[in-house]
Amino acid sequence: MQKMNKKEQGYNETIKKIIETLNFNIENWDTFSKEIKDLTKKGMILDLVKLPELEKNAIIGFLVEKKIFNRPEIDKILKVTRKPGYIRNFPERILTATDLINSDIPEENMIIGSGLLPEVGFMVIGAYAKEGKTLLSLQLSLNLISGTPFLGEFIIKDHNKVLYIYGENTEPGLRSYLKRQIKGLKEKAGISIRDRELNNFVTLNGKNFSFMSEKDLSELRSYLMKENFNVIILDPLGRFINFDINRGENILKFLNNLDTLGNQAWVIIHHLRKPDFKDDSKIEPIHKLAGSSNLGNYCESFISLEREDIKKNENIKILNFKMRREAVPAPVYLHRIPEYLYYETIEFDDLPSVKEARVDDVLDILKDTFGSSATYKEFVPFTADRLGVTPQRVSQLLSDAKKAGLVDRDKQKKGGKWFIKNLF
Repeated sequence: MQKMNKKEQGYNETIKKIIETLNFNIENWDTFSKEIKDLTKKGMILDLVKLPELEKNAIIGFLVEKKIFNRPEIDKILKVTRKPGYIRNFPERILTATDLINSDIPEENMIIGSGLLPEVGFMVIGAYAKEGKTLLSLQLSLNLISGTPFLGEFIIKDHNKVLYIYGENTEPGLRSYLKRQIKGLKEKAGISIRDRELNNFVTLNGKNFSFMSEKDLSELRSYLMKENFNVIILDPLGRFINFDINRGENILKFLNNLDTLGNQAWVIIHHLRKPDFKDDSKIEPIHKLAGSSNLGNYCESFISLEREDIKKNENIKILNFKMRREAVPAPVYLHRIPEYLYYETIEFDDLPSVKEARVDDVLDILKDTFGSSATYKEFVPFTADRLGVTPQRVSQLLSDAKKAGLVDRDKQKKGGKWFIKNLF
């Protein structure tokens, strides 16, 4: 047998003395006064965290059996020594109902109120392609870092630090979105985002990153141990996995990998499956998520972002919810303001009317709002939003007006303006 060096011998002697002291205190616990017990418990805590895992678990068993500590107290003590990704061993998971009820475990804090996002867990935001998932998640990020209500309705108590991992966007694209949304928050909601708050919003280009790769996970884990993020957003899930998403065991493995990265809240952006416009209205939105149902089954909450009417204005959305912990909120209607790419809530009664847009409506807006001339790029999105129809419908009406000789386009310049023709 290889001999221990002096350092190892000294360490073992220290551990031996700690165990002897702990055992002495446990055996004589009933003879101590209340004051001595309080002082001894503090010393026990300091000694306990110094022990190797095997010896520590053995002592914990005696402490709980003797009712010197209960399980929640032990868990709280050990939490300070745990690294991100720590998974409690089997004995630590055992808790009697009596201990649970009588414990001083604090109420679970919610990062976003109404049961939307707890401090540890994940929510899912689902939407069809190009419906505005990224814009909604960026707006949520700005609310998280500034501690302001999400969509003006869901309370966010604290200022949070957010890591936004993206797989589909670009740095110039994100910069443009954020600048417009920050302006929209200020002008439409009266919320000013300060520079020190923006420093708590960190973006990470996650292209070619896989949450199923131990190498990638190890690099991310090392980074997270140095930082203190409250919330991590993945946008979108499909860019960070390389498995068959229809298999439930793959989703479980992915979620287990998230657990190894520490105790944060996750917001997972995901696609809804290919729409079936005949039957989709009969299906609960959470069941429209692409792939295995396990993602929806295990999330703390789910938000679907869909167009209020697929045939009409693409800027009018409806949010539907599923919650684990709280009553399900009523659907929320949103208006995405094209100028700011910012979502504001609107009442059902304020939704654009269903009336069919006509050529006269387009001409009135071109005349009254734009002074009889405007570029296609500025006119079509604005008019679609004003009339509550799709941009394609506005384009068709412009074409009809041109065929009727009512409007024309300046062809001398690239992107030339559309203008109302002087018929007299």
